[in-house]
Amino acid sequence: MNHKRLVPLLLVVSLAACTSAINFREENRHNLDELHVGMERSEVLEVMGVGEYRQFTGSETQGPIGTGRDTMGVMSVQIPVGGDAPILYNPHRSETYEGDDSSWEVLFYYTHVVRDDGLVTDDELTPLVLRDGTLTGWGWTHWAAVDGRHDLGAELPDPLPDPDLSRP
Repeated sequence: MNHKRLVPLLLVVSLAACTSAINFREENRHNLDELHVGMERSEVLEVMGVGEYRQFTGSETQGPIGTGRDTMGVMSVQIPVGGDAPILYNPHRSETYEGDDSSWEVLFYYTHVVRDDGLVTDDELTPLVLRDGTLTGWGWTHWAAVDGRHDLGAELPDPLPDPDLSRP
């Protein structure tokens, strides 16, 4: 990796490690405004950020973050072995699908809080949809439309989460 790119990346990761969950979500929402359809995967990751961010604040009002499983059975918040500081991930999780003659990848970013319970659940994530490594849009409405058109077999929440930050 180019050292000129590594130093800013390390700086961003170290600064982000000090942020609260509120700042983490706000930054992800702000970054959505910088996206546009047609971006390559590497550009999307550069804009949205990647990595892990230690989260010491827990839920904003209830104390330490707990762990749980979302509707798809994915661990909502992960605590490292031997550690006591929950970690937020960018992207929070990803899924891949094969359909027709295309590969699909969905990157889920933590963008808002629905319940101040310390868990990150589907309704607090925004999906970013990529087809063959190119961004086609984001938000639950967009992801549901893509899944329906291409019969990818995704397990979507019912009803779709709101607020929907979709952009096709």
